[in-house]
Amino acid sequence: IQHKDSPHETEPGWLQSLKASDWRNIKLLLENGVDPQEVDITFGIPMLGWACLYGNEQIARLLIDSGADVNGPDRNGNCPLHQSAFMGHFEIVDFLIRSGAVPTIKGKRSETAIDSTRVDWKTTTFIAKALGISLPTKEELEGGRAECRQLLKKYFVHETELTVEVLNSRWGLNHLRKRYSEFLVSDRFMIHLNAHSQPFHLIMTGVFGHLWFLWFLYWFVILFSLIACLIKNLSFPKLSHILILSPIRWLWLVPLTMIPQMFMGCFVPSFGPDTSMSILPPPHLFTYYGIFFFFGALLCDCDNDKQLGTWWKLGIPLALLVALPLALVTIGDTFLSGLLQVIYAWAMTFGMIGMFRALVTGENKWIRYLSDSAYWSYLVHLPILILVQAWVQKWDMPALVKFAIVCSVTSALLLISYHTLVRYRWLGRLLNGPRTRPTKVSVTF
Repeated sequence: IQHKDSPHETEPGWLQSLKASDWRNIKLLLENGVDPQEVDITFGIPMLGWACLYGNEQIARLLIDSGADVNGPDRNGNCPLHQSAFMGHFEIVDFLIRSGAVPTIKGKRSETAIDSTRVDWKTTTFIAKALGISLPTKEELEGGRAECRQLLKKYFVHETELTVEVLNSRWGLNHLRKRYSEFLVSDRFMIHLNAHSQPFHLIMTGVFGHLWFLWFLYWFVILFSLIACLIKNLSFPKLSHILILSPIRWLWLVPLTMIPQMFMGCFVPSFGPDTSMSILPPPHLFTYYGIFFFFGALLCDCDNDKQLGTWWKLGIPLALLVALPLALVTIGDTFLSGLLQVIYAWAMTFGMIGMFRALVTGENKWIRYLSDSAYWSYLVHLPILILVQAWVQKWDMPALVKFAIVCSVTSALLLISYHTLVRYRWLGRLLNGPRTRPTKVSVTF
């Protein structure tokens, strides 16, 4: 993410003019053929969206008159109405509605423009800083947002149409989720590495990138070792296998998983679990993944674990055709969508276990080899992938052909590096355990 004081190298000229409120240059660019629907590469926000974020009604009017879609979404599904309401630009909201914007329009996650006015101050400052937008004072911003809410509410026939805010209030979740999100972004987790460094937030600052799951696994293995030692030394009774293998497991797994699920998407409503790449895993996410990890540990201790997933022919279709679509269409309702997401996650987990036990019964040496190489491929694939993408980026050929080339070349390089540098060496022993190189058999006549 690029900040205002460090503009992206590929920032288009129209965006620079828009940030400078250069109405005349925007008009000249449009007259010279620039598409009013054009989107910036970095954030995926169209020209009209940027004009609304900056509160420039003159440029917004020019863009709409030139053919910009007043309801056109950005990369994340937010429309100009969402963006202007988020910044508390009452005049822009009013102008957009008079220009044909749909007041009740929803984003990808079922949030309306009214929901955009309820984003907390810390999240707002984080987003504004990332976009390079200067904010007014908190009081001025909230005042403008309140005006936007009053205007927008007139267009909702029923109060229950106010989506995320109202839906969550039915379950009493708003207060809990707000307090929890404030806890996550609070300054208690902010540290300074030295006197001259930028502040570092232990929960909100990403560190591990795509390797975040290894960091979670590290925590879980340590915790598992401690628990295993306690159980061994204190002689705890084993959990009945009926609670793990029989359908009774649904009665405790679903409610237990629902607890952390209720705190997913506190900042942006989303499908599935959140992602954390920080030093300190957020408590709700650590708990969520921990439930799956420790259920797997309990399953490994069962003698007849093949009972799990026997109903996969029913479970997988129900998960894909019922739970998944219903969870997506109710995404704004934290409780209902969360319940469906939890059911989907466990149904697919048990279903895939059962399906592979039923269909993949024998060992295949090629599949075994790919499985062995998967760990290494995951660890190092990203830089290779980026380099190959840069290599083919400007080639004049269909996107699908370039996609196939990128996948093929990247996979080939990963497999070659695995076989020559990893498989029978110390790194392979670290990743997959000890392995003996096959000896060549000499035949004499």
